[in-house]
Amino acid sequence: MSESQGNRPATYFRLGLVLMLAFALASLLAACSTTPPPASQDFVLEGEIDPTGLPLPNTISLLAAEASALAMASVFEIEEGLYSLATGVIEFDGSFSLPLPEGDEIPDALFVPAGDLFAWTGLACDLDASSSASLIDLLLIFPPLTLPILVIGQIQGGDASALLYTDADLEGPMPDQFAAQTWTYADAAVVAQGECTDPEGLDPTAVIAVIDLSLEQGWNPVVIHFDAAAELITVTEGVVTGGSWQLGGL
Repeated sequence: MSESQGNRPATYFRLGLVLMLAFALASLLAACSTTPPPASQDFVLEGEIDPTGLPLPNTISLLAAEASALAMASVFEIEEGLYSLATGVIEFDGSFSLPLPEGDEIPDALFVPAGDLFAWTGLACDLDASSSASLIDLLLIFPPLTLPILVIGQIQGGDASALLYTDADLEGPMPDQFAAQTWTYADAAVVAQGECTDPEGLDPTAVIAVIDLSLEQGWNPVVIHFDAAAELITVTEGVVTGGSWQLGGL
């Protein structure tokens, strides 16, 4: 660990972990199947959750943020800047299969240059990109909630729950290290690498997040890894190892 990493302000991560713990305790409904997210080239998110206590069948959607234009009827704006990119059904047995839209179906306003890929309030990121590719932005709300995110229920009415694929047991004490799944769409292959700092933090030079992504054209699974002990977020391509689908409130 570098000297700057060791001096990161602990309050930055404590706040995120407190919010995450409140999210888990107040909103978690069920820990679900370990069915992994599918390969990105299928453009389909599939899985199975524990149907116990859930009103089924129900709606499942992939939510993304930061947009101003509408492209297709199947991709609609929930409110300004917030979009449902795909909508499907969770069946009585808890299974779901959600085809994701092709690139020309995704609103242009959702895309950012690869060098601006990752965002969390207060962070300043310096990323190098191997091409001029544009990607759907990754927006960290608080650990482990990152957009794009799967949502179950009626989004517009506020009766919705996030469906997370994570290796943490959100029903128990939160571990020092855990990972959560998200996805992005790249309009061209790109390698994006760099670091994020908090200019307003106690140590403006402390590295808060490391981005190391090698993405193909199309949909790509992305792992957000949280390390509370090191006070570091790492963003890489791939699928969470040993994860399960878990349901919680938004």
